[in-house]
Amino acid sequence: MLLLLRIIRYVKGIGHSRGYGIQSPFAYNFIKALRENKASGNKTESLINHITATYGERVIIADATEAIHMHVNGNTVLVVKGIYQTKQTYNYWHDLCESKRVTASFDLYYLGVAFFEQGLSKKNYIVNC
Repeated sequence: MLLLLRIIRYVKGIGHSRGYGIQSPFAYNFIKALRENKASGNKTESLINHITATYGERVIIADATEAIHMHVNGNTVLVVKGIYQTKQTYNYWHDLCESKRVTASFDLYYLGVAFFEQGLSKKNYIVNC
């Protein structure tokens, strides 16, 4: 019976498995690239290397404790390590995502990526990479 339920759930999900439930082409391509480039070793460093290679000099990388005191704006990409390290860092990350300066943010659990680009729609994504 359990096998039959798994098969039914699999068949129902066939048409919905590639879009990650995301409507934004920018966000879809960003998440797709992260999933394709994750390495079997240190996920955090692999993802940071990919983001740095993609966005170049616009990327600012900081630990959550350092990022609390940063004032970032303009056309930058902020990568914050350890967003769930303490309650203070989680609150900082949550407040940053809710601010009007951040247009798109991606919560990857072990790090967060915040975009400060004007052309993007405001959305916070929680991604299981």
